[in-house]
Amino acid sequence: MQPDPVIAIGGENLIDSVQSTSPAGDVLCTDNLGGSPYNVAVALARQGVAAHYLTPISTDSFGQLLAENLTREGVIIAAPRSNATTTQAIVTLEDGVPHYQFLRDNTAERAVTTNLIDTAMPKTASHLHVGSLAFAGGADADVWETAFHAAAQQGLTTSLDPNVRPSLVDDPDEFRARFRRLLSSATVVKLSDEDIGWIYPDLSIDNAMTRLREESQAALFALTKGPDGAELWATNGHVA
Repeated sequence: MQPDPVIAIGGENLIDSVQSTSPAGDVLCTDNLGGSPYNVAVALARQGVAAHYLTPISTDSFGQLLAENLTREGVIIAAPRSNATTTQAIVTLEDGVPHYQFLRDNTAERAVTTNLIDTAMPKTASHLHVGSLAFAGGADADVWETAFHAAAQQGLTTSLDPNVRPSLVDDPDEFRARFRRLLSSATVVKLSDEDIGWIYPDLSIDNAMTRLREESQAALFALTKGPDGAELWATNGHVA
């Protein structure tokens, strides 16, 4: 009998502060728990999977909400809490389209070190998922890249979701180079049509997917296309 999977998850936790205007013209603000990898951890726990969240969470009031929700959902908080503040995304809606401003300098989710991740990683982990702002840039991106390659070298399967936020990428060329390096250690690659269009700006979506598959040894590729659904490729070609 195969042992139950133990999945480690790395990447940001944050508060989405969504600003809107009431019919009376008042500015309203709704705070939502979020971060793509944070949500992945919650989704896995809801499926009964042992989900270990490796990223530090702040001890501030927002961090308390984030941590309490993970505990309630059954996610294992594997990293020590941080006294740094929680990352906040200010979301404004213009004609229904969200626009983001991130307050992310020196925040808790960026306070990662190689030693912290090594200590937080469960010894029985079978898979590591990392994505989104973890690879946007800075010293924390270097740490996550090292951890991703190390996990693959130790025999874990891995999944990668770039979830590109161009406004947070200081050096687009370095981001693209990092993404290509990560492909060498990825088992599963998930990205959106917007992601792949940004990573391969000179190619059509179809040609970009062909290039992506040529540059990676991954076994599975998922491309989400908003209202147009999603597509899936395996090593033997297009699946769905």
